[in-house]
Amino acid sequence: MKNSIRIKFLIILSAFAAGIVLFYIILNSVAFEAFHLYYKKDLLIKTYTTINSLYNENASDMAVRLDRLDINRSLNIAVLDGDTLVYGRVNRPNRQNPRQMWLNQSSPGILGRDSDVLHDDGKSVITRRYDRVLQSYHIVLTATLDNGYSLFIRTPIESITESVKITNRFILAVGAIALLIGAVIAFLLSRSLTKPILKLSAIAGEMAHLNFNVKYDVKGKDEINDLGKSINILSERLEETISDLKTANAELCRDIETKTRIDEMRREFFSNVSHELKTPISLIQGYAEGLSDNIAADEKSRNYYCDVIVDESRKMGDMVKKLMTLMQIESGQDPLTIRRFEITSMIRSIIEKNKIVLESKGIKVISNTAGRVFVWGDEFLVEDVLVNYFSNAINHAGGEKIVEFNVDNRGGVVRIEVFNTGDNIPEQDLDKIWQSFYKVDKARTREYGGSGIGLAVVSAIMKAMGKPYGVRNVIGGVKFYIELDSADAEQD
Repeated sequence: MKNSIRIKFLIILSAFAAGIVLFYIILNSVAFEAFHLYYKKDLLIKTYTTINSLYNENASDMAVRLDRLDINRSLNIAVLDGDTLVYGRVNRPNRQNPRQMWLNQSSPGILGRDSDVLHDDGKSVITRRYDRVLQSYHIVLTATLDNGYSLFIRTPIESITESVKITNRFILAVGAIALLIGAVIAFLLSRSLTKPILKLSAIAGEMAHLNFNVKYDVKGKDEINDLGKSINILSERLEETISDLKTANAELCRDIETKTRIDEMRREFFSNVSHELKTPISLIQGYAEGLSDNIAADEKSRNYYCDVIVDESRKMGDMVKKLMTLMQIESGQDPLTIRRFEITSMIRSIIEKNKIVLESKGIKVISNTAGRVFVWGDEFLVEDVLVNYFSNAINHAGGEKIVEFNVDNRGGVVRIEVFNTGDNIPEQDLDKIWQSFYKVDKARTREYGGSGIGLAVVSAIMKAMGKPYGVRNVIGGVKFYIELDSADAEQD
């Protein structure tokens, strides 16, 4: 239960207050009567001493002083000279002798004669006696004054018992009120004292759920605030430790993923390379064995065999070269050299280098590259990207057989597009063409000697430079593009 400590604290304080009230009642019931008897006995002895002194002094205002003692101390005093009442109030028939009246109005107490004697020092005797007329117990002092007079002092015991009862009722009433007020104060006090403890408990619960954003507001220098300060420090250190552990775990996961990816790439690389090299090696082996066995009888056949062997060897060389480029870029072994260069002259150079191939295939090239456009990038890698795009466009050009270069300077960004007429790429293959050795039409790729690595090289280069690239189908063909940061256009 969330507030259990508060309730316990309230119960303890309330029980303590109730215990004090009960203690006072018990103490009053048990000890007050004995204390009051002791007090009355001492009062009777002091009164006897005072009256004896008054008679020894033979004071003129003796009666007034005796009245004062009688009234102020709630006593019944009688002084007799023989059978003559010198001082006292007697509510008895006048025919009865005063001395005999004082003696006869008392009888032995119910506890036995010996138990009735409360004090006896040879001068005065204090006893507990029963008044048959009033039907009540009294404490009676009997003594002889120095002048020979007899002294009787009496006080009722019922007043003591009644006083105890009244006091107990008063304590109970006051105690009930005090307990009610104390309960309210105890509740407020317990809430004030337990609030920081409950706050610390809540913070510890949040920490157990790895929430370290909740902090204790330290407002003092007592033990609870010291504990709150320590919990705040513990929370910060736990957060730092868990953060370090999560970072280390994330790095470990990345390392594992990287290793797994490298292993998969390695397996895929060897599998693809083995598959791609299988056909040209078989061709080279077959034609070489034909030459060795003199299958080619004439010069023309032998030259054809040699051309096939040279062509397949060139294809394998190109594939290995592209694979090396791809591996270097993906592994980060080939650092980028970003510098400012002019892109339109690069495009014209690429077109010029492929002029013979374009003429042999009947492909028309359109270059929309007006003026000089400067960009930022790795010049050699960008040229490799454009060469791969251009070669891909040449090999897949169909229909009107048009390949088109477009350079669009959009202020801060230069977009280079390579378009070729022909069939669209199937939608499901648009994201896959950037994978190594992926071929949409394997028969057509083999026909022009493609290896399926060129676009993978493009993807790796653009990712290394952190620049956009992509492909989209358009009406009548396919358009590939890249984007580079503009370095401002300049005219010749």
